[in-house]
Amino acid sequence: MDLTQLKKKLKQQNYQDIHLQNYIPSAVLVPLIVRKNQWTLLLTQRSERVKDHKKQICFPGGMKEPGDSEDQITALRETHEELGISQERIEILGRLSQHFTPTRYYITPFVGVVKTPLRLSPNPSEINQVLEVPLEHFKQAEHIQLQKAEFFSKDWNLPFYRYKNFTIWGVTGRIISELVQRISGVKDLAHFS
Repeated sequence: MDLTQLKKKLKQQNYQDIHLQNYIPSAVLVPLIVRKNQWTLLLTQRSERVKDHKKQICFPGGMKEPGDSEDQITALRETHEELGISQERIEILGRLSQHFTPTRYYITPFVGVVKTPLRLSPNPSEINQVLEVPLEHFKQAEHIQLQKAEFFSKDWNLPFYRYKNFTIWGVTGRIISELVQRISGVKDLAHFS
């Protein structure tokens, strides 16, 4: 899939918004990179020094700050703070549905292409390591397992992805599932049962 096709699929506004009181508004960047005519997804492993979600695999992002005029600004600012990627090197293609966490965040994900060559400067107080995973990996059944979980009095089928010795789950897994569904038409795996 080329950039034009990807933009078209992500510009369709078929995402869901949630508005939850007493939740912390946050945003993430879902960074895509082109490598040898294939898309890869840039993920991070959080450090042990962060307040929430220690050592989990996630997208760059964080809480909305008072100076952030909109959620997209939050995602870009946090990506720069965590990975050293300036917003001039990112082209936002669209956004996905908002997601919430048991730790009381609601997260707005923005999908963007990061220009190469990739120049990273991970912030060690927030990032333990950076992963770059081929997007095709998340489409292969042998790398995904659905697990039932209950939170907020609802049953969920949550995707757990395996990549090398890492497990990618939670909000990150749900965002990846939605991204794969949006761009490939594969059945959405993260749905209510």
